[in-house]
Amino acid sequence: MKKTRTLIAALLLPIICLSSILHTNAANTETLATVTDCTSHTIQTNEIEGWPEGPQVAAESAIIMEASTGAILYEKNIHDEHYPASITKIMTTLLAIENSSLDEVVTFSREAIFGIERDSSHIGIDVDEQLSMENCLYGIMLASANEVSYAVAEHVGGDLDSFIDMMNKKAKELGCENTHFSNANGLPDETHYTTAYDMALISRAALELDTFRTVVATPRYTIPATNIQPETRYIENHHKMLRNTKYHYDGCEGGKTGYTTVALNTLVTFAKRGDMELICVTMKTQGTQVYTDTALLLDYGFNNFHMENVAEHETNFTLGDSCFFDTRSNIFGNTNSPVNLNTSGYIVLPNTAAFGDASPALEFDDTDRSEHSDSQDTDAGTAGTAGDTEAVGRLAYTYLDRYIGGTSIDMQKSDIQEFAFGKTISSDTAETAEPVPDKRNFIKINIKVILGILIVGAGIYLFLRGSSFRSSQFSLRSRKFPAKRRPKRRRRRMY
Repeated sequence: MKKTRTLIAALLLPIICLSSILHTNAANTETLATVTDCTSHTIQTNEIEGWPEGPQVAAESAIIMEASTGAILYEKNIHDEHYPASITKIMTTLLAIENSSLDEVVTFSREAIFGIERDSSHIGIDVDEQLSMENCLYGIMLASANEVSYAVAEHVGGDLDSFIDMMNKKAKELGCENTHFSNANGLPDETHYTTAYDMALISRAALELDTFRTVVATPRYTIPATNIQPETRYIENHHKMLRNTKYHYDGCEGGKTGYTTVALNTLVTFAKRGDMELICVTMKTQGTQVYTDTALLLDYGFNNFHMENVAEHETNFTLGDSCFFDTRSNIFGNTNSPVNLNTSGYIVLPNTAAFGDASPALEFDDTDRSEHSDSQDTDAGTAGTAGDTEAVGRLAYTYLDRYIGGTSIDMQKSDIQEFAFGKTISSDTAETAEPVPDKRNFIKINIKVILGILIVGAGIYLFLRGSSFRSSQFSLRSRKFPAKRRPKRRRRRMY
Protein backbone atom coordinates (compact mmCIF):
# COMPACT_ATOMS: atom_id res chain seq x y z
CA MET A 1 0.00 0.00 0.00
CA LYS A 2 2.83 2.29 0.89
CA LYS A 3 4.53 1.62 -2.43
CA THR A 4 1.28 2.37 -4.22
CA ARG A 5 1.01 5.78 -2.50
CA THR A 6 4.61 6.56 -3.32
CA LEU A 7 4.03 5.68 -6.96
CA ILE A 8 0.90 7.85 -7.13
CA ALA A 9 2.75 10.75 -5.49
CA ALA A 10 5.59 10.39 -7.94
CA LEU A 11 3.16 10.57 -10.84
CA LEU A 12 1.17 13.49 -9.44
CA LEU A 13 4.17 15.66 -8.50
CA PRO A 14 5.19 16.49 -12.10
CA ILE A 15 1.57 17.15 -12.99
CA ILE A 16 1.17 19.55 -10.06
CA CYS A 17 4.41 21.34 -10.93
CA LEU A 18 3.40 21.65 -14.58
CA SER A 19 -0.01 22.93 -13.59
CA SER A 20 1.61 25.53 -11.33
CA ILE A 21 3.91 26.68 -14.11
CA LEU A 22 1.03 26.97 -16.57
CA HIS A 23 -1.04 28.90 -14.02
CA THR A 24 1.84 31.29 -13.36
CA ASN A 25 2.37 31.86 -17.06
CA ALA A 26 -1.35 32.46 -17.53
CA ALA A 27 -1.32 35.03 -14.74
CA ASN A 28 1.69 36.77 -16.24
CA THR A 29 0.02 36.72 -19.64
CA GLU A 30 -3.11 38.27 -18.14
CA THR A 31 -1.05 41.02 -16.45
CA LEU A 32 0.85 41.68 -19.66
CA ALA A 33 -2.38 41.80 -21.61
CA THR A 34 -3.68 44.43 -19.21
CA VAL A 35 -0.59 46.58 -19.73
CA THR A 36 -0.74 46.00 -23.49
CA ASP A 37 -4.37 47.05 -23.53
CA CYS A 38 -3.43 50.29 -21.72
CA THR A 39 -0.72 51.15 -24.23
CA SER A 40 -2.90 50.30 -27.21
CA HIS A 41 -5.76 52.57 -26.22
CA THR A 42 -6.65 54.99 -28.96
CA ILE A 43 -4.73 58.26 -28.96
CA GLN A 44 -7.30 60.67 -30.31
CA THR A 45 -4.80 63.24 -31.62
CA ASN A 46 -3.09 60.52 -33.69
CA GLU A 47 -6.29 60.15 -35.70
CA ILE A 48 -6.05 63.74 -36.98
CA GLU A 49 -4.48 63.83 -40.42
CA GLY A 50 -1.60 66.29 -40.45
CA TRP A 51 -1.22 66.43 -36.65
CA PRO A 52 2.14 65.24 -35.20
CA GLU A 53 1.94 61.61 -34.10
CA GLY A 54 2.19 61.24 -30.33
CA PRO A 55 3.89 58.48 -28.33
CA GLN A 56 2.24 55.38 -26.91
CA VAL A 57 2.16 55.55 -23.11
CA ALA A 58 1.09 53.11 -20.39
CA ALA A 59 -1.21 55.62 -18.68
CA GLU A 60 -4.89 54.95 -19.33
CA SER A 61 -5.52 58.70 -19.66
CA ALA A 62 -3.05 61.42 -20.62
CA ILE A 63 -3.08 65.00 -21.85
CA ILE A 64 -0.64 67.71 -22.87
CA MET A 65 -2.06 71.25 -22.65
CA GLU A 66 -0.18 74.45 -23.44
CA ALA A 67 -0.64 76.67 -20.39
CA SER A 68 -0.93 80.18 -21.88
CA THR A 69 -3.34 79.21 -24.67
CA GLY A 70 -5.20 76.21 -23.26
CA ALA A 71 -4.52 74.39 -26.55
CA ILE A 72 -4.52 70.59 -26.32
CA LEU A 73 -1.51 69.05 -28.08
CA TYR A 74 -1.99 65.41 -27.06
CA GLU A 75 -5.02 63.54 -25.84
CA LYS A 76 -5.61 59.96 -24.83
CA ASN A 77 -8.99 59.26 -23.22
CA ILE A 78 -8.88 62.67 -21.56
CA HIS A 79 -12.55 62.62 -20.55
CA ASP A 80 -12.50 59.19 -18.88
CA GLU A 81 -13.24 59.36 -15.14
CA HIS A 82 -10.55 58.15 -12.72
CA TYR A 83 -9.70 58.43 -9.04
CA PRO A 84 -7.27 61.37 -8.76
CA ALA A 85 -5.52 60.48 -5.48
CA SER A 86 -3.33 63.34 -4.20
CA ILE A 87 -3.39 65.49 -7.33
CA THR A 88 -6.68 66.58 -5.71
CA LYS A 89 -4.50 68.82 -3.56
CA ILE A 90 -3.94 71.19 -6.50
CA MET A 91 -7.55 72.30 -6.13
CA THR A 92 -7.19 72.48 -2.33
CA THR A 93 -4.14 74.72 -2.66
CA LEU A 94 -5.75 76.87 -5.35
CA LEU A 95 -8.74 77.65 -3.13
CA ALA A 96 -6.55 78.22 -0.07
CA ILE A 97 -4.45 80.81 -1.90
CA GLU A 98 -7.51 82.58 -3.30
CA ASN A 99 -9.37 82.70 0.02
CA SER A 100 -6.71 83.32 2.67
CA SER A 101 -3.46 85.13 3.37
CA LEU A 102 -0.13 83.42 3.94
CA ASP A 103 0.22 84.68 7.52
CA GLU A 104 -3.11 83.29 8.74
CA VAL A 105 -2.80 80.73 11.54
CA VAL A 106 -4.34 77.29 10.97
CA THR A 107 -5.24 75.35 14.12
CA PHE A 108 -5.51 71.57 13.69
CA SER A 109 -8.70 69.97 14.97
CA ARG A 110 -9.08 66.40 16.22
CA GLU A 111 -11.04 65.58 13.06
CA ALA A 112 -8.17 66.78 10.87
CA ILE A 113 -5.68 64.55 12.70
CA PHE A 114 -7.76 61.40 13.13
CA GLY A 115 -10.03 61.81 10.11
CA ILE A 116 -7.39 60.38 7.75
CA GLU A 117 -5.88 56.93 7.35
CA ARG A 118 -2.87 56.75 9.66
CA ASP A 119 -0.75 54.93 7.09
CA SER A 120 -1.39 57.67 4.50
CA SER A 121 0.89 60.65 3.83
CA HIS A 122 1.25 63.04 6.78
CA ILE A 123 3.88 65.13 8.58
CA GLY A 124 2.97 64.25 12.16
CA ILE A 125 0.88 67.25 13.22
CA ASP A 126 -0.78 67.05 16.66
CA VAL A 127 -4.23 68.15 17.79
CA ASP A 128 -4.34 71.93 18.49
CA GLU A 129 -0.97 72.46 16.78
CA GLN A 130 -0.73 75.68 14.79
CA LEU A 131 0.92 76.37 11.45
CA SER A 132 0.87 79.42 9.24
CA MET A 133 -1.06 79.07 6.00
CA GLU A 134 2.22 79.43 4.11
CA ASN A 135 3.73 76.43 5.94
CA CYS A 136 0.53 74.50 5.31
CA LEU A 137 0.75 75.04 1.56
CA TYR A 138 4.25 73.61 1.46
CA GLY A 139 3.14 70.69 3.62
CA ILE A 140 0.31 69.96 1.18
CA MET A 141 2.13 70.31 -2.14
CA LEU A 142 5.59 69.02 -1.23
CA ALA A 143 4.95 66.32 1.41
CA SER A 144 1.35 65.58 0.31
CA ALA A 145 0.25 65.79 3.95
CA ASN A 146 -3.35 64.61 4.25
CA GLU A 147 -3.99 66.02 7.72
CA VAL A 148 -2.76 69.43 6.57
CA SER A 149 -5.17 69.36 3.61
CA TYR A 150 -8.02 68.51 5.99
CA ALA A 151 -7.13 71.34 8.39
CA VAL A 152 -6.76 73.90 5.60
CA ALA A 153 -10.16 72.87 4.23
CA GLU A 154 -11.75 73.44 7.65
CA HIS A 155 -9.97 76.77 8.04
CA VAL A 156 -10.90 78.16 4.62
CA GLY A 157 -14.41 76.73 4.33
CA GLY A 158 -15.44 76.92 7.99
CA ASP A 159 -15.98 73.16 7.89
CA LEU A 160 -15.02 70.32 5.56
CA ASP A 161 -18.39 70.04 3.80
CA SER A 162 -18.47 73.74 2.98
CA PHE A 163 -14.97 73.54 1.53
CA ILE A 164 -15.94 70.55 -0.61
CA ASP A 165 -18.83 72.63 -1.95
CA MET A 166 -16.30 75.32 -2.83
CA MET A 167 -14.18 72.75 -4.66
CA ASN A 168 -17.06 71.53 -6.81
CA LYS A 169 -18.26 75.06 -7.50
CA LYS A 170 -14.78 76.13 -8.59
CA ALA A 171 -14.48 73.08 -10.83
CA LYS A 172 -17.66 74.08 -12.67
CA GLU A 173 -16.46 77.67 -13.01
CA LEU A 174 -13.27 76.44 -14.66
CA GLY A 175 -15.21 74.35 -17.18
CA CYS A 176 -14.61 70.90 -15.67
CA GLU A 177 -16.98 68.42 -17.27
CA ASN A 178 -16.61 65.16 -15.33
CA THR A 179 -15.36 66.02 -11.85
CA HIS A 180 -16.80 65.58 -8.38
CA PHE A 181 -14.79 66.08 -5.20
CA SER A 182 -15.71 64.48 -1.87
CA ASN A 183 -12.65 65.38 0.19
CA ALA A 184 -9.70 67.77 0.19
CA ASN A 185 -6.84 65.27 0.07
CA GLY A 186 -7.75 62.62 -2.51
CA LEU A 187 -8.16 59.60 -0.25
CA PRO A 188 -10.29 56.88 -1.89
CA ASP A 189 -13.99 57.58 -2.24
CA GLU A 190 -16.35 56.26 -4.91
CA THR A 191 -17.84 59.75 -5.38
CA HIS A 192 -14.43 61.40 -5.69
CA TYR A 193 -13.30 61.40 -9.32
CA THR A 194 -12.01 63.58 -12.15
CA THR A 195 -10.46 63.38 -15.63
CA ALA A 196 -7.13 64.26 -17.20
CA TYR A 197 -8.77 67.15 -19.06
CA ASP A 198 -10.40 68.58 -15.95
CA MET A 199 -7.16 68.33 -13.97
CA ALA A 200 -5.38 70.23 -16.74
CA LEU A 201 -7.98 73.02 -16.45
CA ILE A 202 -7.57 73.16 -12.65
CA SER A 203 -3.79 73.18 -12.98
CA ARG A 204 -3.90 75.96 -15.57
CA ALA A 205 -5.92 78.12 -13.18
CA ALA A 206 -3.49 77.38 -10.33
CA LEU A 207 -0.52 78.43 -12.48
CA GLU A 208 -2.00 81.92 -12.73
CA LEU A 209 -1.17 82.38 -9.03
CA ASP A 210 2.42 83.39 -8.26
CA THR A 211 2.25 81.82 -4.80
CA PHE A 212 1.29 78.47 -6.29
CA ARG A 213 4.18 78.61 -8.75
CA THR A 214 6.63 79.38 -5.95
CA VAL A 215 5.41 76.51 -3.78
CA VAL A 216 5.40 73.76 -6.42
CA ALA A 217 8.85 74.76 -7.71
CA THR A 218 10.46 74.35 -4.27
CA PRO A 219 12.56 71.15 -3.95
CA ARG A 220 12.89 71.30 -0.14
CA TYR A 221 11.31 73.30 2.64
CA THR A 222 11.72 73.78 6.37
CA ILE A 223 8.74 74.11 8.71
CA PRO A 224 9.91 75.83 11.90
CA ALA A 225 9.00 74.87 15.49
CA THR A 226 5.37 75.35 16.46
CA ASN A 227 3.38 75.88 19.63
CA ILE A 228 3.56 72.11 20.29
CA GLN A 229 6.45 70.73 18.25
CA PRO A 230 9.81 72.23 19.33
CA GLU A 231 11.75 70.57 16.52
CA THR A 232 12.09 71.74 12.95
CA ARG A 233 10.37 69.68 10.25
CA TYR A 234 12.24 69.13 6.99
CA ILE A 235 10.12 68.17 3.99
CA GLU A 236 11.08 67.27 0.42
CA ASN A 237 9.13 67.60 -2.80
CA HIS A 238 7.80 64.19 -3.85
CA HIS A 239 7.99 65.06 -7.58
CA LYS A 240 11.14 63.30 -8.82
CA MET A 241 11.32 65.22 -12.11
CA LEU A 242 11.94 68.47 -10.23
CA ARG A 243 14.70 67.15 -7.95
CA ASN A 244 18.17 65.86 -8.81
CA THR A 245 17.16 62.25 -9.48
CA LYS A 246 17.46 59.92 -12.46
CA TYR A 247 13.99 61.12 -13.48
CA HIS A 248 14.98 64.82 -13.49
CA TYR A 249 13.60 66.72 -16.47
CA ASP A 250 15.14 69.94 -17.79
CA GLY A 251 12.62 72.76 -17.59
CA CYS A 252 10.42 71.05 -14.99
CA GLU A 253 8.66 73.63 -12.81
CA GLY A 254 7.12 71.17 -10.37
CA GLY A 255 3.70 69.57 -10.14
CA LYS A 256 1.93 67.05 -7.90
CA THR A 257 2.20 63.32 -7.38
CA GLY A 258 -0.57 60.96 -6.34
CA TYR A 259 -1.05 57.29 -5.47
CA THR A 260 -3.65 55.02 -3.91
CA THR A 261 -4.26 51.33 -4.48
CA VAL A 262 -7.41 52.09 -6.50
CA ALA A 263 -6.14 55.17 -8.37
CA LEU A 264 -2.65 53.75 -8.98
CA ASN A 265 -0.16 56.47 -9.90
CA THR A 266 -1.36 59.89 -11.00
CA LEU A 267 0.90 62.79 -11.87
CA VAL A 268 0.62 66.44 -12.87
CA THR A 269 3.77 68.08 -14.22
CA PHE A 270 4.59 71.63 -15.35
CA ALA A 271 7.54 72.30 -17.66
CA LYS A 272 8.67 75.31 -19.67
CA ARG A 273 11.12 75.86 -22.50
CA GLY A 274 11.24 79.21 -24.26
CA ASP A 275 7.77 80.67 -24.69
CA MET A 276 6.06 77.29 -24.39
CA GLU A 277 4.79 76.06 -21.02
CA LEU A 278 3.24 72.60 -20.90
CA ILE A 279 0.85 70.95 -18.46
CA CYS A 280 1.07 67.16 -18.51
CA VAL A 281 -1.47 64.98 -16.68
CA THR A 282 -1.26 61.18 -16.58
CA MET A 283 -3.73 58.97 -14.73
CA LYS A 284 -3.79 55.32 -13.72
CA THR A 285 -0.18 54.32 -14.31
CA GLN A 286 1.95 51.62 -12.69
CA GLY A 287 5.00 52.62 -10.60
CA THR A 288 7.79 54.70 -12.07
CA GLN A 289 6.24 54.35 -15.52
CA VAL A 290 4.42 57.56 -14.57
CA TYR A 291 7.71 59.48 -14.95
CA THR A 292 8.69 57.68 -18.15
CA ASP A 293 5.32 58.48 -19.70
CA THR A 294 5.53 62.12 -18.66
CA ALA A 295 9.02 62.56 -20.11
CA LEU A 296 7.89 61.08 -23.44
CA LEU A 297 4.87 63.38 -23.55
CA LEU A 298 6.81 66.52 -22.65
CA ASP A 299 9.45 65.71 -25.28
CA TYR A 300 6.66 65.25 -27.81
CA GLY A 301 5.23 68.69 -27.00
CA PHE A 302 8.51 70.59 -27.04
CA ASN A 303 9.91 68.83 -30.13
CA ASN A 304 6.85 69.01 -32.38
CA PHE A 305 5.24 72.39 -31.68
CA HIS A 306 6.20 76.06 -31.58
CA MET A 307 4.63 79.32 -30.38
CA GLU A 308 3.70 82.33 -32.50
CA ASN A 309 2.81 85.77 -31.15
CA VAL A 310 -0.49 86.88 -32.66
CA ALA A 311 0.10 90.65 -32.58
CA GLU A 312 3.44 90.24 -34.37
CA HIS A 313 2.02 88.20 -37.24
CA GLU A 314 -1.64 89.16 -37.70
CA THR A 315 -1.96 91.62 -40.58
CA ASN A 316 -5.70 91.45 -41.28
CA PHE A 317 -6.65 93.26 -38.12
CA THR A 318 -4.16 96.09 -37.60
CA LEU A 319 -5.22 99.64 -36.81
CA GLY A 320 -2.20 101.05 -35.05
CA ASP A 321 -0.46 102.34 -38.18
CA SER A 322 -3.56 103.77 -39.80
CA CYS A 323 -3.21 107.37 -40.94
CA PHE A 324 -6.80 107.83 -39.82
CA PHE A 325 -5.49 108.63 -36.35
CA ASP A 326 -3.04 111.27 -37.57
CA THR A 327 -5.29 114.23 -36.79
CA ARG A 328 -2.48 116.81 -36.69
CA SER A 329 -4.37 118.30 -33.81
CA ASN A 330 -4.41 117.75 -30.06
CA ILE A 331 -8.16 118.17 -29.81
CA PHE A 332 -8.52 114.41 -29.40
CA GLY A 333 -5.54 114.12 -27.05
CA ASN A 334 -3.52 110.96 -27.79
CA THR A 335 -4.02 110.12 -31.45
CA ASN A 336 -2.71 106.56 -31.20
CA SER A 337 -5.13 103.82 -32.09
CA PRO A 338 -7.55 103.17 -29.21
CA VAL A 339 -8.03 99.57 -30.40
CA ASN A 340 -5.16 97.06 -30.61
CA LEU A 341 -4.37 93.38 -30.39
CA ASN A 342 -3.04 92.26 -27.02
CA THR A 343 0.68 91.65 -27.43
CA SER A 344 0.79 88.76 -24.95
CA GLY A 345 -1.51 86.46 -26.93
CA TYR A 346 -0.04 83.36 -28.62
CA ILE A 347 -1.04 80.41 -30.73
CA VAL A 348 0.72 77.04 -30.71
CA LEU A 349 1.31 75.28 -34.03
CA PRO A 350 2.94 72.07 -35.27
CA ASN A 351 6.46 72.69 -36.58
CA THR A 352 5.20 71.85 -40.07
CA ALA A 353 2.71 74.74 -40.03
CA ALA A 354 3.11 78.51 -40.28
CA PHE A 355 1.05 81.33 -38.81
CA GLY A 356 -0.78 81.84 -42.09
CA ASP A 357 -2.10 78.27 -41.93
CA ALA A 358 -4.19 79.09 -38.85
CA SER A 359 -7.79 80.23 -39.26
CA PRO A 360 -8.91 83.23 -37.16
CA ALA A 361 -12.41 83.93 -35.91
CA LEU A 362 -13.73 87.03 -34.18
CA GLU A 363 -15.48 86.60 -30.85
CA PHE A 364 -17.26 89.43 -29.09
CA ASP A 365 -17.45 90.06 -25.37
CA ASP A 366 -20.89 91.26 -24.25
CA THR A 367 -20.08 91.24 -20.53
CA ASP A 368 -21.50 94.15 -18.56
CA ARG A 369 -18.31 95.84 -17.39
CA SER A 370 -20.16 97.98 -14.84
CA GLU A 371 -20.68 94.87 -12.73
CA HIS A 372 -17.04 93.77 -12.95
CA SER A 373 -15.15 97.02 -12.90
CA ASP A 374 -12.77 95.86 -10.17
CA SER A 375 -11.88 92.54 -11.76
CA GLN A 376 -8.56 92.00 -13.49
CA ASP A 377 -8.00 89.46 -16.25
CA THR A 378 -4.49 89.14 -17.55
CA ASP A 379 -5.13 86.15 -19.81
CA ALA A 380 -4.72 87.39 -23.34
CA GLY A 381 -6.90 84.59 -24.58
CA THR A 382 -9.97 85.88 -22.78
CA ALA A 383 -11.77 89.18 -22.77
CA GLY A 384 -11.39 91.20 -19.61
CA THR A 385 -9.72 94.28 -18.16
CA ALA A 386 -6.09 94.89 -17.35
CA GLY A 387 -4.37 98.17 -16.49
CA ASP A 388 -5.35 100.98 -18.84
CA THR A 389 -7.02 98.72 -21.39
CA GLU A 390 -10.30 96.87 -21.61
CA ALA A 391 -10.86 93.83 -23.81
CA VAL A 392 -13.89 94.17 -26.05
CA GLY A 393 -13.45 90.91 -27.94
CA ARG A 394 -10.88 88.40 -29.05
CA LEU A 395 -9.38 86.59 -32.01
CA ALA A 396 -9.50 82.80 -31.62
CA TYR A 397 -7.49 80.58 -33.97
CA THR A 398 -7.91 77.01 -35.13
CA TYR A 399 -5.71 74.64 -37.09
CA LEU A 400 -7.12 71.43 -38.56
CA ASP A 401 -10.34 72.40 -36.77
CA ARG A 402 -8.58 72.36 -33.37
CA TYR A 403 -8.37 75.40 -31.09
CA ILE A 404 -4.75 76.57 -30.82
CA GLY A 405 -4.95 79.91 -28.97
CA GLY A 406 -5.69 83.55 -29.60
CA THR A 407 -5.51 87.05 -28.21
CA SER A 408 -7.85 89.75 -26.96
CA ILE A 409 -8.84 92.92 -28.79
CA ASP A 410 -8.12 95.73 -26.34
CA MET A 411 -9.50 99.26 -26.17
CA GLN A 412 -7.67 102.02 -24.34
CA LYS A 413 -9.51 103.34 -21.32
CA SER A 414 -9.88 107.11 -21.01
CA ASP A 415 -11.28 109.53 -18.49
CA ILE A 416 -14.44 111.32 -19.49
CA GLN A 417 -13.73 114.86 -20.64
CA GLU A 418 -16.05 117.42 -19.10
CA PHE A 419 -16.87 120.78 -20.61
CA ALA A 420 -18.69 123.38 -18.53
CA PHE A 421 -21.01 125.94 -19.98
CA GLY A 422 -22.48 129.00 -18.25
CA LYS A 423 -20.89 128.31 -14.84
CA THR A 424 -18.99 131.27 -13.38
CA ILE A 425 -16.96 131.65 -10.21
CA SER A 426 -16.17 135.01 -8.64
CA SER A 427 -12.56 136.13 -8.95
CA ASP A 428 -11.93 136.34 -5.18
CA THR A 429 -12.94 132.71 -4.64
CA ALA A 430 -11.70 131.20 -7.87
CA GLU A 431 -8.41 129.99 -6.38
CA THR A 432 -9.79 128.42 -3.19
CA ALA A 433 -13.32 127.34 -3.90
CA GLU A 434 -14.09 123.78 -5.01
CA PRO A 435 -16.11 123.87 -8.21
CA VAL A 436 -19.61 122.59 -7.60
CA PRO A 437 -20.72 120.38 -10.45
CA ASP A 438 -24.05 121.23 -11.96
CA LYS A 439 -25.33 118.38 -14.14
CA ARG A 440 -27.55 120.75 -16.05
CA ASN A 441 -24.51 122.81 -17.10
CA PHE A 442 -22.23 119.89 -18.07
CA ILE A 443 -21.96 117.84 -21.21
CA LYS A 444 -19.88 114.67 -20.78
CA ILE A 445 -18.24 113.49 -23.95
CA ASN A 446 -15.98 110.46 -24.16
CA ILE A 447 -14.51 111.09 -27.57
CA LYS A 448 -12.11 108.14 -27.54
CA VAL A 449 -14.77 105.61 -26.68
CA ILE A 450 -17.06 106.89 -29.44
CA LEU A 451 -14.15 106.89 -31.90
CA GLY A 452 -13.05 103.45 -30.74
CA ILE A 453 -16.51 101.96 -31.22
CA LEU A 454 -16.62 103.30 -34.77
CA ILE A 455 -13.16 101.98 -35.54
CA VAL A 456 -13.87 98.56 -34.04
CA GLY A 457 -17.00 98.26 -36.13
CA ALA A 458 -15.17 99.29 -39.29
CA GLY A 459 -12.20 97.06 -38.51
CA ILE A 460 -14.38 94.03 -37.86
CA TYR A 461 -16.28 94.61 -41.10
CA LEU A 462 -13.07 94.91 -43.10
CA PHE A 463 -11.58 91.88 -41.36
CA LEU A 464 -14.58 89.68 -42.09
CA ARG A 465 -14.79 90.93 -45.65
CA GLY A 466 -11.08 90.33 -46.19
CA SER A 467 -11.28 86.82 -44.74
CA SER A 468 -14.26 85.86 -46.88
CA PHE A 469 -12.82 87.09 -50.16
CA ARG A 470 -9.10 86.67 -49.50
CA SER A 471 -8.59 84.13 -52.24
CA SER A 472 -11.02 85.68 -54.73
CA GLN A 473 -10.10 88.01 -57.55
CA PHE A 474 -12.21 90.83 -58.74
CA SER A 475 -12.13 92.87 -61.88
CA LEU A 476 -14.09 95.95 -62.67
CA ARG A 477 -16.41 95.55 -65.53
CA SER A 478 -16.42 98.47 -67.86
CA ARG A 479 -19.75 100.03 -68.36
CA LYS A 480 -20.70 101.82 -71.56
CA PHE A 481 -22.81 104.87 -71.17
CA PRO A 482 -24.72 106.35 -74.08
CA ALA A 483 -23.32 109.51 -75.49
CA LYS A 484 -25.00 112.59 -74.27
CA ARG A 485 -27.41 113.81 -76.86
CA ARG A 486 -27.55 117.44 -77.67
CA PRO A 487 -31.04 118.90 -77.80
CA LYS A 488 -32.31 119.67 -81.24
CA ARG A 489 -32.24 123.26 -82.19
CA ARG A 490 -35.48 124.61 -83.47
CA ARG A 491 -35.29 126.42 -86.72
CA ARG A 492 -36.49 129.87 -86.49
CA ARG A 493 -39.18 130.50 -88.98
CA MET A 494 -39.07 133.61 -91.02
CA TYR A 495 -42.28 135.43 -91.22
